[in-house]
Amino acid sequence: MVPAVLRLACLSAVLAGCAVLPAVEAGPLDAPAPMAAGAEDAGTEDAQGEASEDAASGPRAWLEEQGLTLEIEVLADAATVVGGGVRQRSTSQALLDVGLFADLELLAGWEGASMWAEWYTRPGRNLYDDVGDWQGTTWIDTPHGHELYQFWLEAWAVPDALRVKLGKQEGFDEFAVVESAAEFLNNGPAYAPTLELMPTYPDSAYGAALFAYPCEDGWLSAGVFDGSAAQGEATGKQGAGNLFGGPSDLFLVAEAGRSWMRAEDAGAGRGLMGAYKHTGNLDRFDGGRQDDAWGWYAVLEQELWLENPDDAEDAQGLIAFAQVSVADEDVLSVAGHQAAGVSWTGPFEGRDEDILGLAVSRVVFSDEPAAGFDDHGETVIETFYRWQVLSWLAIKPDLQLVRDPAGDSAIEDAFVATLRFEASF
Repeated sequence: MVPAVLRLACLSAVLAGCAVLPAVEAGPLDAPAPMAAGAEDAGTEDAQGEASEDAASGPRAWLEEQGLTLEIEVLADAATVVGGGVRQRSTSQALLDVGLFADLELLAGWEGASMWAEWYTRPGRNLYDDVGDWQGTTWIDTPHGHELYQFWLEAWAVPDALRVKLGKQEGFDEFAVVESAAEFLNNGPAYAPTLELMPTYPDSAYGAALFAYPCEDGWLSAGVFDGSAAQGEATGKQGAGNLFGGPSDLFLVAEAGRSWMRAEDAGAGRGLMGAYKHTGNLDRFDGGRQDDAWGWYAVLEQELWLENPDDAEDAQGLIAFAQVSVADEDVLSVAGHQAAGVSWTGPFEGRDEDILGLAVSRVVFSDEPAAGFDDHGETVIETFYRWQVLSWLAIKPDLQLVRDPAGDSAIEDAFVATLRFEASF
């Protein structure tokens, strides 16, 4: 454990000399629907509300004036399986993510249009190999690799009413979004495991999505994506050919949601429901084959307490979330998922940007004998504290208890301690 922590501390020291872009502040649940990744971060100011002097006078500022915003994020984990799991040892991981947002109105005069390109690389071994869990104790956990992760074009076909997004995408950026669960390391609170067929990290996929806003506080959305990952295809490593040709499997998803603003006697919140379908010919656990797999999900988020309720821009307070989802257990390993938790921004005096979180997430495995699960489900309890050290650097201690990892009775309950470093430039 000590060597891993020292390596990460040295990495943080090196990054300290490179900071040129302030970190993004967390915001209240005021948006009617999640917008495109990258677009919402462009041009943000630092924690004190003043633009970074380096960014204001350097090459990055000039690029932003032309309509180009560069974003760099480095995540580094030092994790230890303290007890149980497959084995007890320490593991260090890292993720480098680089994104470029292009405002096509500034660049080419195309009003309401933008592009986003994102590339990542992930060195280090898998924490899963030590924990043996299903949900994933850190969402960056994936075999060593790198790829052009996203590359899409977005445009408002009808201003403020109809948005179109085309290209290589991450499904959870737009569908089944749990905004207040984004700081948890475990996949379960923020990413429904029942949507395992939807394109997501580490394999995005080409597709198209349509978003309609019939009223100020509501949205309807639908997407169609390359679903060939269900046949073992690495969709993140290939082009758009599978979206139109063999193996001709598509992932379809539709969602409806509504948000509500802060009122005199209540905080802001949002709720959504969605359904999805995979059109492929899939193997059943009973040995047969079936066309299509289906599922549905629902999400609810609500501000419970606000430190400054009259300030719509102040995120300090307590937000609760809950999500539930169901999938086709005849062909999918996870038949159901439930998660709930709270996130407290500014929990201590003078620490307005720090975040304290607690969540419970449970997956229910397929009852089909051939699915191979000894235990009916896996439950994770997670707590973390995100310490905003500088405008660009945060340190997050995280503790997780994993009950019945992967539904395998041969694996003992695991206790995992992680120290994450987050640097945004």
